[in-house]
Amino acid sequence: MNRIILSLFAAVASLSLAAADKSIVLIAGTPSHAPGDHEFRAGSILLAGCLNRIPGIHATVVSNGWPADTAILKSADAVVVFSNGGTAHPTIKPDRLKLMNELSAKGVGIGAAHYGVEVPAGDPGFAMLDWTGGYFEMFWSVNPTWTAKFESLPIAQPEVVAPVEVELEETKAIPWSPQFDQTDDLGGVLRPKGRLLSRAFNFDDTNADGLKREPFDENDIP
Repeated sequence: MNRIILSLFAAVASLSLAAADKSIVLIAGTPSHAPGDHEFRAGSILLAGCLNRIPGIHATVVSNGWPADTAILKSADAVVVFSNGGTAHPTIKPDRLKLMNELSAKGVGIGAAHYGVEVPAGDPGFAMLDWTGGYFEMFWSVNPTWTAKFESLPIAQPEVVAPVEVELEETKAIPWSPQFDQTDDLGGVLRPKGRLLSRAFNFDDTNADGLKREPFDENDIP
């Protein structure tokens, strides 16, 4: 399943511009699906291999979730979370949120990929708004799938022969930071409109699909 990627490249894109080596830590979540599906560790290793080809970048993979020694995070210039989400998200325990907030406040770039963008509402959600600008909220955001059919391609692709059918997953009802406007077009890339949230805003009772919002309780986190 494909999900939105928030600030993955924003967290690292500017790092290669500096002369000194910059440290990127990739937090690979614990296995959550059958082998071959949602391979957080394998994907992180592949991404780290690509990043380490860029001069001035040193990427390190932390396997199986939150690191036992957080010193590796405290010395990082960017942290990317590629993991399962919801209550299994590796950053949402209160002490971990506190550390990630401290890292963000001092200028460490924070990115999330795949299920790593999904956290419960409440403090985890507000933290993700601060770190990445938006998130996939448990039991509120929705992600229906549909088939896009292209009889012709708007840009010629030698390796692709039309007609083409692609299974897509559209993410809706995303809480976005108030710094984002309600446009559908970001640099030519369409995104669904989401609700703009801050601590001063009231939450709606239901989303577009009629789902009820459940209160977040940190005691539910395993």
